[in-house]
Amino acid sequence: MASHYTAVRAEEIGVLAPVAGLRAPRQLPARPVPVIAFHGLEDAFNLYSGRGPDHWYESVPEAARAWATANGLGEEPEEVEVSSTLKMLAYGVGSAAEVMLWTFAKAGHTWPGSHPGRVQRVLLGRTSGELDATAEIWSFYQRHLAR
Repeated sequence: MASHYTAVRAEEIGVLAPVAGLRAPRQLPARPVPVIAFHGLEDAFNLYSGRGPDHWYESVPEAARAWATANGLGEEPEEVEVSSTLKMLAYGVGSAAEVMLWTFAKAGHTWPGSHPGRVQRVLLGRTSGELDATAEIWSFYQRHLAR
């Protein structure tokens, strides 16, 4: 829903920052929108691959590429393996149209850097402590707000 709203109302949005929910824009945004996204490979609700027994949609990396294309970024992404369980994929690093995807190998449908209770862990999966999504979103927003 956030991806759709951002594409439709791009002139009103500072950045798009979905956690466990990046989708490709269904229409071309009126202007490039910087995107920072976070997703766990073990997310059982919003599958990273986009393919499941009851549904099909683009994979999370395909959605990131679609945002990069919509933002006018044609180059290949920069890929950084931060650790064996954390990877970063980015298009247009440092530009006003930047698209960044953080992928957590051992995380579920959770907010990176948070401290969920036992019930949340059972229902949503593990949470990565390797990166604080809140701090990363705030930093990303501040960088792009200054433009």
